[in-house]
Amino acid sequence: MPGLARRPTWRLRALPQAWQPLSAQPAWQRRRVWRRHDLTLTQWRIIGELGLRGGVSQVALANAVDSDPMTLSGVLRRLEDRGLVTRDADPKDSRAKIVSLTAAGEDLFGTVEALGGEIYKIAIAGMSQEDIDALSGGLARVRDNLTGSDADQKEIA
Repeated sequence: MPGLARRPTWRLRALPQAWQPLSAQPAWQRRRVWRRHDLTLTQWRIIGELGLRGGVSQVALANAVDSDPMTLSGVLRRLEDRGLVTRDADPKDSRAKIVSLTAAGEDLFGTVEALGGEIYKIAIAGMSQEDIDALSGGLARVRDNLTGSDADQKEIA
C-alpha cells in the first residue's frame, strides 16, 4: 500500500486545499471577477457551460454542472432576473425549457472564458500533453466510478 500522501484519493482531496491560496488572495482575478459580477460558483459554471455549448435543456445543463434540476431552476431564475439567460419552451417538448445566454450573458462569458483559461494554464504548468491527457482520462474514470455514470455521455447530453 502506498503511503497516504501518494494515494490518488488523498491527492484529489488535497486539490481544494491547494486552490484556497489562489482564491483567497485579494488580488487574484477570479475573486475580483466574481465580486464585480456578483456570481456564485454555480452561476459561473452555468455561464461557462452555456457559452461553450449554446442553448441546452435545463436537464442537460443540470447534469453538466452537477446540480439537481430544482436547485438549478432557482439559480436560473436569478440569472434570468439579471438579464444574463433566457429560458424558452423547447420546440420538441413543450414541457422542457431551453436555456441560452443573452447578449449580456455572452459578454460575461468572454470574461469567464478568459479567466478560466488563465487558471487552466496555472493548473497544468509543467505537464506534458501526455500527462494532461492521462489526467483527464483518469479523472473522467474516477467520476464515472463514483457517480455510476459515463462522464463523457453526461457532458454530451
